[in-house]
Amino acid sequence: MNPFKKEIYYISANKLSMGINCPFKLYLNLCHVQPKHFDNKYTSAGSAVHKYMEDMFTEGAHDFDYYVNGMYQPEENRPLYVVPEEMYDRVKTCISNGTKWFNGYSFDCEKPFNVELKTPKGRKVMLNGFIDAINDEVIYDWKTGKKVTTKDDYKRQAAVYYYVAEPKRKVIFKSLLDGSEFTVKKQHPNYIPSLCDQYIDRLEMHEFDRNINALCRFCEFREEYCYSGAEYDYFPLEIHELIKR
Repeated sequence: MNPFKKEIYYISANKLSMGINCPFKLYLNLCHVQPKHFDNKYTSAGSAVHKYMEDMFTEGAHDFDYYVNGMYQPEENRPLYVVPEEMYDRVKTCISNGTKWFNGYSFDCEKPFNVELKTPKGRKVMLNGFIDAINDEVIYDWKTGKKVTTKDDYKRQAAVYYYVAEPKRKVIFKSLLDGSEFTVKKQHPNYIPSLCDQYIDRLEMHEFDRNINALCRFCEFREEYCYSGAEYDYFPLEIHELIKR
């Protein structure tokens, strides 16, 4: 029995891009493997900025300390995250630019989507995820790094957002750090369904090769499972039982 084969495949924009960019990282995620050591400073900075932007368009933004200290959760007796001080300048710059560039805009934020499609090979797929910001004219995804125009995984995510939005509208991925951006205004209607087939082919054929590339430095698994030369096939077969949709 192939544990990866399903009647319907639930695929998020992030997972789809991950599966195309690095099948090995996808495998580790699907198997719920947790990294032992990971410097999440970029992730925590991104979380702080995204929460600020969401609040700016909804309940109103709080002060800077509220975001870098991770919105303390009394019921869990801990913050959701903590931004290290070395990232404060990045967060401040992104918050300042976001306020300046988007003042007066109106958006629905963190908008969920679930869209069913059929691939060219006849598979049923449910695309799901969240859109940072959307209104009747445009979709925005805010990034906190530099040079978003050079990152293919971002372009695949943008293509998903364009595909699921009805009626169609342009999708802009914009760096709140340096202002770089790219826009998706049109695409072939079968582009995303075909990417889903590529993704599923790799699942069903167990093709989970490492793909060493520029994004590896941001990967939480790089030290333990890639740079060290460790092999993934030592995982016990039972781990497949933990695979999530």
